Amino acid sequence: MERLRTVIVDDDATSVQTLSDFCCELPYVDVAGRFHDSLNFIKLMPTLDFDLCLVNLTMKQANGLEVARQLDGKPFIFTARGDRMLLSAIDMEPVSIVLKPLNKDKVNSAMSRAYSQILTDRTILRKAKEDSLGYALFNNGERGKVRVKISDIVYVHTDKKDTRNKHIVMRDGSSYFIVVCPFNKLRTIAPNLVKVNNSEMVAVQEVRQLERDTIIMNYPSRNAKEKYVVLSRAYRQEFKKQLEAC
Repeated sequence: MERLRTVIVDDDATSVQTLSDFCCELPYVDVAGRFHDSLNFIKLMPTLDFDLCLVNLTMKQANGLEVARQLDGKPFIFTARGDRMLLSAIDMEPVSIVLKPLNKDKVNSAMSRAYSQILTDRTILRKAKEDSLGYALFNNGERGKVRVKISDIVYVHTDKKDTRNKHIVMRDGSSYFIVVCPFNKLRTIAPNLVKVNNSEMVAVQEVRQLERDTIIMNYPSRNAKEKYVVLSRAYRQEFKKQLEAC
């Protein structure tokens, strides 16, 4: 059985211990780290080996949203009390949100969902790597599966009716609708894609210019050959990092 290396980040010691106890009872989970200081976790993150992050939404240091943005596409589960940050948390596309007070059933359900999603993502990634032409299969809803060439994706945006679903635009101007595909999955499969706000990703090699908070990119459209995309402050650092590396 493949195991899920999990780190726990929460500035409440009791919550960390409770989550750790629940996780240790699951046969497919290894607790790879427990952190009470979110800033320290962010600092150490590049040296850590983990598959999933359980992170509290509200913390005195860096909050859960800030931590999630630093995970470089790795899946995460938020723990939270009912507060004003929940809508923003949903936009971050966590695997799940576990509301406090914590109980075993809620945590086990979230971990089971994460385990299933991560195994599926690993299969997709492995098949994409094995495909000599660099294609990957995505769920196209009622139409079944669609085979997409990863390097030809230029732009992705969320569906207006259900943010779990995405619309992918290809270099030749064609587009695909894919269902239940979080941005972190796309980021893992297609490292050339970078999230620029809560609802859009762009291929860094298609970026022509950055003007303050506006990205000007090549876009395969009959009406226009370029597209203007808003770069949110929260994603600016990661965007610039990938742009420089391109």
